Amino acid sequence: MAENFGWPCYEGNSRQPSYDGLNIDLCEGLYNGSIQSALTLPYLAISHGTSLTPNECPGGGASTSGLAFYESGHYPSAYENALFFADYSWKCVWVMFADASGDPNTSDIDVFLSSVGVVDLATGPGGDLFVADFDAGEIIRVTHPSGN
Repeated sequence: MAENFGWPCYEGNSRQPSYDGLNIDLCEGLYNGSIQSALTLPYLAISHGTSLTPNECPGGGASTSGLAFYESGHYPSAYENALFFADYSWKCVWVMFADASGDPNTSDIDVFLSSVGVVDLATGPGGDLFVADFDAGEIIRVTHPSGN
């Protein structure tokens, strides 16, 4: 069975009120637990308008616009198994570092880039992060010098 991330019945970890009121079979099955085993909730849920890092990102709202896992390359070892994620409305890319088991750690998040209108993220063959900046009309390769 394929994973179900809850959309459109859930937004983050909460029921999406507009769909909850429609009593759709799929949503009701997720809500009452009859297909709960298929539901995969997010590692991190952020309310609209809430910043992960107050005063470090210039925007506001909520529009997740890119995800990329870093495995290995020229970045410091702290970035191994890290999850990069972007929000277009906040104009920011964050990095969620991995915990001891290699899973994303919601308590260990830093700003990686700010003031960028990111609409996509990807890691390249060498491990560098590539950012599609819609506002600047650029694809940015984010490199890290070896040994630093």
